[in-house]
Amino acid sequence: MSDASRVFRRRPKICKKSFLTLINKGNNFAGGGNESRTTHREKRVVPFTPEHVYSVVGDVKKYEEFVPWCVGSKIVRGPVKVGSNNGSPMNHVKLEAELAIGFNLMSEKYISHVAMYPNKSIRAISRDTSVFDKLLTEWKFKPGEKPDTCEIQFFIDFKFSNPLYERVSAIFFDEVVKEMVGAFEKRCAYTQK
Repeated sequence: MSDASRVFRRRPKICKKSFLTLINKGNNFAGGGNESRTTHREKRVVPFTPEHVYSVVGDVKKYEEFVPWCVGSKIVRGPVKVGSNNGSPMNHVKLEAELAIGFNLMSEKYISHVAMYPNKSIRAISRDTSVFDKLLTEWKFKPGEKPDTCEIQFFIDFKFSNPLYERVSAIFFDEVVKEMVGAFEKRCAYTQK
C-alpha cells in the first residue's frame, strides 16, 4: 500500500464547519484565478464478466470500503426502476447516493445522481456542490474477446468548486483518478472469491 493510499484510508475528524465552508464564507485566502477542468479516460480488459464488473461498480454503498479518497457512501434515494419510452420493461435504474471524500483532516459530502443500465453502463453526475462544480463519471462494460473477460471504458470529467481546494488536492488527485479503475478491478477479484 502506498503512502498516499494510507492517507486516503484515514477517517477524517468530524467538525461542525468544513474546510470548504470556511474558505467560501468570504475568506479571501483562496485567491482568484481560473479553475481548471480535468478529465481522464481509460480502457482495459479485466478477467471478469461484464455482469460481475457491473455489480461491483453499481454497489455504491460499498465504495467507502475500497475507492480511493471515499470515506463515506450511502444510498439516499432509490433505486427506482425506469422503463423505456416504448413501454417495454425496465430499461435502467436511477438512484441518488451521498458520497464523502476525505483528504487528511478535511472531508466533504456531495450527492451523485446515478443512472445504471444493467450490465452495460453506469453514469453518475454531481453538479454545484461544495466540492465540485461538475463531476461526471461514466463506466461502460462489454464482453472481452476471450470468455469471461470484460472490456471496461472509464471516463471522468471534473471541475472543483474552489481554487484552493483544487490546488491542495491536485497533489494527489491525478494519482487517485488513475488508480480508480485498478481499485474496482481489485474489488472484483475480492468479491469473486
